[in-house]
Amino acid sequence: MKNSFKILFAAVVVTMLVAAIGIGSIMAGQIDVSTLGKTDPSMAPMLLTVLEDDVEWTTAAGLDVTHVKPGTTAVFYITDGALETVKSGEASFLGHGSTAQYFDVAGGLVGANLAAATSTSITRTMLAADYSTGTPSSTPWTGSPVVTASTTGSQTVGSKEVDAGTVTVM
Repeated sequence: MKNSFKILFAAVVVTMLVAAIGIGSIMAGQIDVSTLGKTDPSMAPMLLTVLEDDVEWTTAAGLDVTHVKPGTTAVFYITDGALETVKSGEASFLGHGSTAQYFDVAGGLVGANLAAATSTSITRTMLAADYSTGTPSSTPWTGSPVVTASTTGSQTVGSKEVDAGTVTVM
């Protein structure tokens, strides 16, 4: 009788200790309970094939759906190889003076600064089929452009406007 009481007491103490550690972790914010019992939509099994340049909606279980009601969970899959593609290009300017420091790739303008920029006697050659000269902000540059002069080599970029397609060299 005495041993069974000790075993029962030890079991109760261990259970309370485990419960206290679990509640302590939750109270301390070490365990996120907001997602308990909820399905993570990003882990839905995809039971359909998404074609290139297409979007498909599914339920959280991965089943194809035609519409989604307010208050329900849905997952969509996009397949588009061009979404993460970074393109490159080149623009060459001929006919400007040695004092030219401002280059407007989209507009084909060159000058000592923006106020003096002109396209008169300037020949711009572009090797950038996907670059929009009409709306350069729809195809902004990524990173800093590399500027090279045919007579002096690499130039230091003083400023750039990636959305406008302009660069000023020092």
